[in-house]
Amino acid sequence: TGKTAGRYDRCTATNTCPVGMEVYSANEYWVKGASLFHTDTKGTVDLTDHPMSRWYFISSHQHGVGNGASKGVCQQLGNPLNVFPTMRALWLAMDAWVTSGTPPPASAVPKFADGTLVPPMPQSGMGFPTIPGVQYTGLKTTRYRWNYGPQFDQGVMTINPPAWTPPFFDNPNNGTIYPTFIPKTDSDGNDIAGIRILDVRVPLATYTGWSLRAAVNDGPDGCEGSGQMIPFTKTAADRAAAGDPRPSVAELYGSFSRYYYIRLNAVNDMMTEGLLLPEDAFAEFTRGLVSAQNDYSLKNEQTDE
Repeated sequence: TGKTAGRYDRCTATNTCPVGMEVYSANEYWVKGASLFHTDTKGTVDLTDHPMSRWYFISSHQHGVGNGASKGVCQQLGNPLNVFPTMRALWLAMDAWVTSGTPPPASAVPKFADGTLVPPMPQSGMGFPTIPGVQYTGLKTTRYRWNYGPQFDQGVMTINPPAWTPPFFDNPNNGTIYPTFIPKTDSDGNDIAGIRILDVRVPLATYTGWSLRAAVNDGPDGCEGSGQMIPFTKTAADRAAAGDPRPSVAELYGSFSRYYYIRLNAVNDMMTEGLLLPEDAFAEFTRGLVSAQNDYSLKNEQTDE
């Protein structure tokens, strides 16, 4: 449009802006065009924050908390990551920001500048590993500049719904396409940028904000707000037998005691960063220990005689 504007323009002019935090998941990049939160509309430039706002991308999280014990209508197990302990910490950070002027943690989003905001294809460029039994298509919703009529910039939609023609995705006949991007992953398939909560910092699985439906028709279709949990194999032998490029849990941590201290250090780091409250720390720390022992058979270091 050639116009430049922001949601804080009017309150900035009158010095009446509230502080604001936007906390959102990886699913918002795949399904809801979240990169437009912090890029220009042409998808070429990282935008800076308004001084009264923060943007917090929760790495590898789905939209809401999923069920890691069930696939539902999706191809893989649901994503069980739980951001609520970190959201409690951010809530108190907002309170301190308002009441005492203490700045909250800096915004955490993927960026063009550091190579963590990328197109979904090719797969090799965005980092997601080729995992046996896991389909990757790069499916991402398309954001169009729809024609809602000449008075839309005044809040009046004289054309609603706007006209469109199939196919829905990536079809320039439906209007100008806003370029959108997704977070780059590490070699394990977990997002690099953003706030990495405890189970992403010390992972036992690959977690994604995207998922595909189990019913394969033409695509297949996306599984909407759902993400995935794709567990690591237990041992190097299991990994080799499966052809899995990701390291096994035994290769990553070696022993239960090593996993224990890596997880403990990650908890301490999150508290130092203002992303985990002391009253939540013990429960977060111990929750993963049970899974490491029971589900992945990590044992204490011993000398075999």
